Amino acid sequence: MVKLVREVTARVKRFKELLAVSGIAAALVTRKSDVRYFSGFTGDDSCLLLTKRQDYLITDGRYVEEAKNTTRLYEVVTWKDHPAAFAAELLPGTIKKIGICDNHLTVHWHKKLLGAGLNTVPLDSVIANIREQKSAWEVDKIRDSLKAVESAFREFKSRIKVGMTEKELKLELEFLMYRQGVEAPSFDTIVAEGENASLPHAHAGERCIAQGSILLIDFGGIIDGYCSDLTRTLFIGDVSDQWRERYELVLQAQQAGMAVIKAGAETKISDIAAREVFAAAGVEENYLHSLGHGVGMDIHELPRLSKKAAGKLPAGAVVTVEPGLYYPGFGGIRIEDMVLVERSGVRVLSTLEKDLESAVVN
Repeated sequence: MVKLVREVTARVKRFKELLAVSGIAAALVTRKSDVRYFSGFTGDDSCLLLTKRQDYLITDGRYVEEAKNTTRLYEVVTWKDHPAAFAAELLPGTIKKIGICDNHLTVHWHKKLLGAGLNTVPLDSVIANIREQKSAWEVDKIRDSLKAVESAFREFKSRIKVGMTEKELKLELEFLMYRQGVEAPSFDTIVAEGENASLPHAHAGERCIAQGSILLIDFGGIIDGYCSDLTRTLFIGDVSDQWRERYELVLQAQQAGMAVIKAGAETKISDIAAREVFAAAGVEENYLHSLGHGVGMDIHELPRLSKKAAGKLPAGAVVTVEPGLYYPGFGGIRIEDMVLVERSGVRVLSTLEKDLESAVVN
C-alpha cells in the first residue's frame, strides 16, 4: 500500500506539472482506468477533479467508504444532481477552463460543463503519454500478471482433450487463471480452432478439437490493475511441413521485430522489420495487423508498433510483439510476447515456451 501511495503521488505531481505548463488550472478525469491510475480507487461511476489548491474524488454513496480507505490524496465528496455539474460547482469562480478526457467524456457530461460556463481542453494525449512509460513498480505488477497466466496456460495444455469445444477450452483457461489469482481476464479470451484461427479476433464457439487441429489462443489476466497479453498457437497431434514452415516464419518475424526495438527508435520500424521477413517469403498479404501495442492498466495503450505510427519509443514502455499469418478457410498462427523497452534494446518479460516442439499437444 505504501508503494502504491508513492506511485500515485508521483503520477499526480507529474500530471499537475504538465497542466501548469499548458496553463490549465483544473482537470476532470473520468475514464475508469485513469481514475485508478491517478488515485488507486477501483470503484465505478466516479471521477477526479484536480486543481492547484485541492483535489477531489467525486463519487456516490455506494463508494464513499471504499474511496476514503483507498486514498488520502483526495477529498472524497458525493455528487448532487450530476457529477460534471457538481465538479463545476467545486471550482473557484476564476477558473473558466477545464481539461477533460476527450475520448471518453460523453456529450451529456460535456454539455453540463459548457452549461456551467467552462471551456474544455482535451487531455487524453497528455495522460496517455504519462501512462506510456512504466515505473519499475508497474513492470513488477505486469510480471506478476504474466507469471499467473503463464502458470495457468502450462496446466491448461495438459487438460486439452480431443472433442472439447472452443468455449469449453476458454472457460477452462479462465478458471485456471482465476485460480492463479487474476482479478479478471484482460480481455475476451480467444480460443480459435482450425479455420477460425484465420480470424485474428475470433470468438470461441462450438467447434470441437480434433486430431490435426490448429488452436490459436490469445489470453491475459489482470493483477492489481495491470494486464498481461500473450498468444500461443498449438497443434493437436502431428504438424504438416507447410504449417511447420509457417510457424518458424512467424517466430523469425517476431525475432526481427524485437531486434530493432529500443528507446529512441521510431515506433514503426519494428513492424516494418517483421513485414520484411514475411515479404521475403511472399506471404506479407497474410499478415493482417500491426506488430503490437503498449499494455498497462488498459490492454491497449501507447505506443503502437505499426508501420503507420509516428514518434519514437520511450524507455519504460511495455509492448506486445505479436506477428501472425492467417489463411482463410485453413487457419492461422500468431505468437505474442511482452517486452520492456530499454535504451539498449528489449527485455523480454514473458517466459512461456514458444518453440515448435512445445507447441505440439499429443
